[in-house]
Amino acid sequence: MRYRQYNNGGNFFWIGILIFILFGGFRTIFLIIPLIFSLLPIIVIGLLVSMIVRRIGVNYKVGANVRHASADHTHFVELLIRIMGHAMTADGKVEAQEMQVIQQFFRQHMRFDDRKMEWIQDLITHAIRSPVPLGQLCQEFRAQFSNESSLLLLELVYQIVTSDNMITRSEQDVIDTIVTQLQISTWDHQRIRSTYQVREQAKGQDDYDVLGLDKSATKEEIRQAYKQLCKKYHPDKVQHLGEEFKRVAEDKIKKINLAYSNLNKQVA
Repeated sequence: MRYRQYNNGGNFFWIGILIFILFGGFRTIFLIIPLIFSLLPIIVIGLLVSMIVRRIGVNYKVGANVRHASADHTHFVELLIRIMGHAMTADGKVEAQEMQVIQQFFRQHMRFDDRKMEWIQDLITHAIRSPVPLGQLCQEFRAQFSNESSLLLLELVYQIVTSDNMITRSEQDVIDTIVTQLQISTWDHQRIRSTYQVREQAKGQDDYDVLGLDKSATKEEIRQAYKQLCKKYHPDKVQHLGEEFKRVAEDKIKKINLAYSNLNKQVA
């Protein structure tokens, strides 16, 4: 997949073409039909210049933000947005509420500022207008990122799709495809999915879900699950993705620690 680029080389090329036309490139045509085309080219060129200048301004603003981030960070975010685009369009239409959910997620949970939100909006629009096959996105993600990053991606996808307190059949189909393509284990998927399922159950069951265990789990099984999850979600595993995603891992570790502490007391 070709990642979004925010350089203005193409825009400056078109400005050069317009200057060429404006200062004599089509002089012969202007002389032949002066009455018809005396004003039309100027209007068209003015509109094109305005459009290109606006595009240059947007690219400078968004591109400046992207250039200050690592390649891993920008690629992870773009792949996440493009994968979420498939969840949004799975039912054949894009609801404004779905786009707002993704924007709110990045603003509130990831704490993106206004400049980064302009980038997110551009990625969402581009993902919907120029979709890339989900299988290709997942293959590219798996080639670039570790299994720990895949688990983080799945966590974020579930956070976003369950923000409206439900998972539609089409959304779940997209998630199942992601799990298969990224080769995420059944245990990891079920553990993550159960954490975000909307249900009315006891707090103790939630703690078991966080660790991916049944209520019949022994103290040793709880300890082993805890150690395994601490390795998978250690913030250092995803620090290359940037502070925002490291913070997500830190929040996950806090939940794992709390669940382990609660279950240790119960089993004891």
